[in-house]
Amino acid sequence: MKHVVKNIVFVFIFVFIILLVGCNSTVSRNQELISAEQLMEERPDSSLIILQGIDTMSLKSSADKALYSVLYVQALDKNYIDTQDISQIQRAVDFYKDLDDEYHKMLSYYYLARIQENTKEYSKAIINLLKAEVSAKKINNYFYLGLICRSFSDIYNNAYNSVESLNYAQKAYEYFQLSGYTNYADWGLWDIGKAFHNSTDYNSSIEIGQKVVNIASVKQDTLLLSDGLRLLATSYVAKKDYTLAQVYYNRIRELDNNLLTIDDYRNIGVSYFGTGDIDSAKFYMDMLMSIDTTQKWLSYQWNKHIGNYKEALNALESENANNNKILHDVINQNVTEAVSIYRNHEILAREKDLIHTKWTKNTYIIVFATIAILITIIVTQRSRSQKKEIENNMLLASNLRNMLQIKESEAQEMQDVINSTMEHHKAENEAMQNAISNLFEQRFATIDRLSSTYYEYQGTVNEKHKIYTNVMELVSGLGSDQKTLKELESFVNTYRDNLMSRFRETFPEIKESDCILYLYSVAGFSARAISIFINEKLEVVYNRKSRLKQKISRSSSIEKEKFMSYM
Repeated sequence: MKHVVKNIVFVFIFVFIILLVGCNSTVSRNQELISAEQLMEERPDSSLIILQGIDTMSLKSSADKALYSVLYVQALDKNYIDTQDISQIQRAVDFYKDLDDEYHKMLSYYYLARIQENTKEYSKAIINLLKAEVSAKKINNYFYLGLICRSFSDIYNNAYNSVESLNYAQKAYEYFQLSGYTNYADWGLWDIGKAFHNSTDYNSSIEIGQKVVNIASVKQDTLLLSDGLRLLATSYVAKKDYTLAQVYYNRIRELDNNLLTIDDYRNIGVSYFGTGDIDSAKFYMDMLMSIDTTQKWLSYQWNKHIGNYKEALNALESENANNNKILHDVINQNVTEAVSIYRNHEILAREKDLIHTKWTKNTYIIVFATIAILITIIVTQRSRSQKKEIENNMLLASNLRNMLQIKESEAQEMQDVINSTMEHHKAENEAMQNAISNLFEQRFATIDRLSSTYYEYQGTVNEKHKIYTNVMELVSGLGSDQKTLKELESFVNTYRDNLMSRFRETFPEIKESDCILYLYSVAGFSARAISIFINEKLEVVYNRKSRLKQKISRSSSIEKEKFMSYM
């Protein structure tokens, strides 16, 4: 039972070490990468510099390569550098997807989705956002849940799904508030206003826009202020309140004329057409056409105004063709269907996991119950057999002297089989057996005394077991006493024409433990005695002897028959 417990403990320790090593192999130890990650949120520019300075060829482990990949794409995104190369982030996704590292798994899926969003692969992007969302919820990372929902909102807006776009914009705002990132929450509020505008709820977008303008004014955030004013201006253009629209566009111009965008130029031109200021409208039309020749809406309105209907029609058809292309690209990607397919897949996967978990639980119960029963049986049988084994071993120990005394006749019998006519070998056998007897005489005398004490002693079971332990230690020590083994081998070489030396020369590849086994066999000890000497079970000794015989028989040595005769 003691050995069983030790084995169980060993297995647990071994498994723990394997798990520990496995876990460590998935964690980066590169100090530059660790520094880059620590600086990512507060100093993304510094983080990018560190990453750009790393020789990627020096990254040897998969963990380092994966972390570098996700951090590099993250740093690009935070420094407003768009990339369309997914190979970098895909390496990170492949590494983290099956690990319990939910944070880096979340980052991998999120930034893969960001790249796919940049390349207008909206169906793929939204699936990876859903995967990122799962990991973010597991670790309650409200900041990235806000970023994920903001991307959801943008994709649904691009897919002309204003309802879902508004829904996710509101979720993003709530998550940013929970995260404590107030700056992101301010922009999240602007996203809600934009979503209201895109859903044609202009009154709500104006209300939100005014809140954004007020917040930005207090914080003196020029960029947020300009976008808040732009939200108000575009909403008033949509409501055809062109005068108010121009008021807010003028406020943007007062902040910084360079803040005006191409879309702003178009809307300002539209507002001037709306107020009847045709010259100003033409000015912005010409400015717009010099920047972007695809912008044909103002050209259409201008040509229609001056009665050039042919050019007006051409401009309108060009504008519609451009819009239709954008719409066609979006329609070809059924974002809603992609989400539906993914969620159905997840439902099936969860159901499968539940079935597997239940089956596994029941299996564990059965296994543990079986193990408990087996342990009970083993302990009972071991208790019975242990007593029998002790008695048998003690009997053998007490008879070892007799075994030595009859070796002369055993040796003679073996020699007779080899060559009955070689009388001088008999003398050699007798001499060797006498030498071996003298070698072990003192030890076996001690063994005899202890054995007699064992059988005569009337003390407790524990006290008798101590005597047994002393006997077995003494006997088994014969197998590890190098001085005794050397003397024994010397006797064999002396009386067997250097048999052990010739054996070692013929089979240099044979292990020392097998040489000792052969030595005891040549010396004439029984398999049972050898099993005690070398502390192996009897069946193990038989198996080892059988394998050794096979090695000898398969050799090309001319002496193999002679070597075999002593086995």
